[in-house]
Amino acid sequence: MKNIAIIATVIIQMTAVMGCSDSPGEGPPGASDAALPDTDSNSDLGNDANSDEGWQSTATVQPDNVLRYKISHSAPEGIKAKIQWWKSGSETVRTTACYAGDITLWDMEPKSTYEYRVMPCDKEGWGKLETFTTQALPDGFPTVDLTTPCTNCQTNYILTNVGGRGGAYAIILNVDGSIRWYQTMEKVEHTFFDVDSGRVYAQQNHRQQKAFSLAGEETLSLEYGTGTNPRFIHHDSLVADGKLYMVIARRHAEPSLAKYIVDGVDVYDLAAKDYLSTWTVDSVFSASDFETMGSQGPGGYWATQFGSGDGTVDWAHMNSLALAKGGDFLASFRQLGVNGYEGRVVLFDKTTGQIIWSLGDSADFALTSGDWFATQHHAHFVSDDTIMLFDNTGLKQESRVLQIKLTFNAGVPEGATYVREQKLGQKCGSRSAAYLYDTGDHLNDAMIVTCAPSAVFSEYGGSGEMLWQLRLRSLGDDGKEKAATGVYRGVPILSLPQP
Repeated sequence: MKNIAIIATVIIQMTAVMGCSDSPGEGPPGASDAALPDTDSNSDLGNDANSDEGWQSTATVQPDNVLRYKISHSAPEGIKAKIQWWKSGSETVRTTACYAGDITLWDMEPKSTYEYRVMPCDKEGWGKLETFTTQALPDGFPTVDLTTPCTNCQTNYILTNVGGRGGAYAIILNVDGSIRWYQTMEKVEHTFFDVDSGRVYAQQNHRQQKAFSLAGEETLSLEYGTGTNPRFIHHDSLVADGKLYMVIARRHAEPSLAKYIVDGVDVYDLAAKDYLSTWTVDSVFSASDFETMGSQGPGGYWATQFGSGDGTVDWAHMNSLALAKGGDFLASFRQLGVNGYEGRVVLFDKTTGQIIWSLGDSADFALTSGDWFATQHHAHFVSDDTIMLFDNTGLKQESRVLQIKLTFNAGVPEGATYVREQKLGQKCGSRSAAYLYDTGDHLNDAMIVTCAPSAVFSEYGGSGEMLWQLRLRSLGDDGKEKAATGVYRGVPILSLPQP
């Protein structure tokens, strides 16, 4: 078996995002915000005495995206320029870095007027004040219902994936309910935001792992689903220390067990643009394990990709991946117990790929009180000895978010205690997720929760109070509004990088 070299720690990166330059040219990343000059007229927003009266600029919407505008200007070749821009009536002015060539703006609202002006970076004085108006979102685009406005909430933006009558999208929402960014795609399975690069990563149709800059440039496209025993990507991926980790699935390598779909991890070096390793669970579990654990029924989630006519079995259904502090990886399996649909969270050794411990009913830890989680999702560490997960409960009761403190006796797993429980008041039968606004106090930090089937995103305070909530809605084929489909996770982002 190939060893999987996992050498980084996943920490939910809820810190403020620094700017990232995605446009052509050079210059320091990020934009600066400033208050709109206090004036009764716009005279100081027009041509300054030192400005170049000959400069011309135009704003052009991207053909496939109404929320990204390219600003073209007549700066001489080699001369860098920057743009100052704001929504009409807003008190906040944003200024881009200096770039040679056109500059793309994002983080705007649909059907809104924006003012802007261009300035060469080698001298003082802004150019002529110009305006453009963003268009309406495409027909069939999901709508937002802000059911609980923000009250002391910590999150500013949410990244998620969603379907609509007009297609499928990766979208970024502001907590005020406005849609600020989107990327049109085919069926989107999972999205996440890489803070360091300012990239949106998205899985498409189980067959492509893509990444996009906020300016709309496709920066990565990895193809899956080909070969004699094709691998498909699903459910989760993350970036750490320049490596992209992706949850994959393929048939068991042993022909006599090929009906079982096995999960694993691909590791890809982003700089070298090459795969480092592939690991799958059939290198850990024995043939008898496959016949006595996990799901034994044909069909299931993977029937659409692998076919079900030959009795294909979605055996364990890995649905999340996180990296532990020492580099080992934590995997959530929807169905990996002696009774099939018992959920398990398993820590695997980064070097050998072997099991370090397993958490769940009939596993390594004794639950001190309460009922075990079931059909859970999104397990990850929130401290050295505590994990957090979304407990779908197997639809036996309302869904909840759990923080579980683990104890050991001389390194041997001993007890599991629920130290925080957030009940959601509804049953979320599949997918879903929960993140922390991480200040180092996981018992009291705000919690950002997605109930995927109902397309509801919420933020809860340390005492369980709701701080903010919105719902995504879309029109069904019958023309009636319903919960938007295709939602998986709402990934919180404190601030977006600016041009």
